[in-house]
Amino acid sequence: MGMRKSLRSMVLVLFWTLIFLPGSAARASENLYRVTGIHLSVDQLAVSKKGQDARSEGLQMARRSAWERLLRRLITRQDRETHRARLTEIERDLSALIERLVVRSEKQRGASLDLEVEITFSTTGVKEALTRIGVPHNQTPFPGVLLWVGMREKGDQVTLLESGHPLTALIQAAAAESGMQTVLPLLDMEDMMNLTWPRLHVGDATLLPWAIGRYGVKEILAVAVEVKKAAASGKPGEGAGGAVQLVRLNEQESARSLQGDVPVAKGDERQLQERLAQTAGGLLQAWMDEWIQGHLSAPGQDHAVSIRLVHEHRLARYGEMLTALGRSPGVSQLRVVGLLPREAHLRLQYQGAEERLMEALARLGGTPERSGNELLVRLQP
Repeated sequence: MGMRKSLRSMVLVLFWTLIFLPGSAARASENLYRVTGIHLSVDQLAVSKKGQDARSEGLQMARRSAWERLLRRLITRQDRETHRARLTEIERDLSALIERLVVRSEKQRGASLDLEVEITFSTTGVKEALTRIGVPHNQTPFPGVLLWVGMREKGDQVTLLESGHPLTALIQAAAAESGMQTVLPLLDMEDMMNLTWPRLHVGDATLLPWAIGRYGVKEILAVAVEVKKAAASGKPGEGAGGAVQLVRLNEQESARSLQGDVPVAKGDERQLQERLAQTAGGLLQAWMDEWIQGHLSAPGQDHAVSIRLVHEHRLARYGEMLTALGRSPGVSQLRVVGLLPREAHLRLQYQGAEERLMEALARLGGTPERSGNELLVRLQP
């Protein structure tokens, strides 16, 4: 009878572990270091005059572009400027930090060679390089985001744009450059009923739980774009500008808003869309910098921690603890390496001082203490 009860407890623990353990942590970390959609065009005539190969030059340009985009995910704008000289040391041999380079597209267009490249950097290599030169950096991927893009028509009336709209694609690309993994609404009846601008703008408390359940994201990002024609007749070519408003909904903020203006300038519709997306990208980077600042890993503070989590069959609390711990600042990876009926053994990759980790465990409802080479954490009743 005791054996059967013990076996049943083990099965339940495994069930709750599989449900709540953030199993995508390793994949998310890989996504942080994978830079996609690098588009560039190489003037073959100009390159050949220098005695260089167009394809080799293009790939070198792709490496530099990917590195700049990666740094925007790991280091704040201010720190990139502060540590520019030291970062330049790393850039001299970027090939050593690249794990995989894939040419997704290669086309000849007149005298130009057009390339689309995807580059994955070595997680370990980049971390060691930044630590070696003493630059604090982020190792925690930005949480998944549901991206909503709409066009402001009159006053507060904002109409959702279709996922195939050029402006939506440009803003999604800008978000990806900042390191945000986004998904677009399906635009079915359920979406149209829930994802309305009035509800997004005021931060309707029911929207985020709905989005988490439907799309598996952690945040909602609504982007409202407004086009402003130049004075005079408003004919094409006379110039236009606009404004961009971002509204962010997550567990910490109900509806935080940022705004940016796009000055009036001459150009076609595509150029205006690119300028609107560029403004949105700048606002997104400001939020990414805040995320980086809150998840900085000081050199020498990245380490593995063994945790013995005693739950005493309080499986719902155990599941909640796993979920919250996996999302905590500084936690880049969480694995369950052992299961017993009354406890679980965890392996945590943590960036920061142990005191901060113990404070976090206490806030999450545990009683942590150092026990030999591991942390012993007992769930509070």
